[in-house]
Amino acid sequence: MILNLTRTTTSPDALLGTLSVNNLMECYTLENRDLSIPLGTYEVEIYDSPHAGHLLPRLKNVPGRDFVEIHCGNIASDSKGCILVGSSHTSDMLNESRLAFAHLFPQIQTAIAKGEPVSITVG
Repeated sequence: MILNLTRTTTSPDALLGTLSVNNLMECYTLENRDLSIPLGTYEVEIYDSPHAGHLLPRLKNVPGRDFVEIHCGNIASDSKGCILVGSSHTSDMLNESRLAFAHLFPQIQTAIAKGEPVSITVG
């Protein structure tokens, strides 16, 4: 499974973008601009997040960073350097984040359970 995060808009606090799964647009993304993820390709794993208290996707081997997750959230301050997902957005806010995550996460879980490599390219 190949995830592609394409950054499309910058606001004073956030980087907004789109996330595609195997070249099909899946959802919108938001990152905290001050804590954005370096450009690159990262392996994705599922782990039990100590921050959220449940399973989440995590990017592995992000330079200088640990615990870079993909999770729910609406505004830049909801992210401490992670990728937030949503079904729609405004200029600096995601909407329907839980809905987007509920659709995305099972796809990642299924791919990993089948032994498929999952990676994300941040660009």
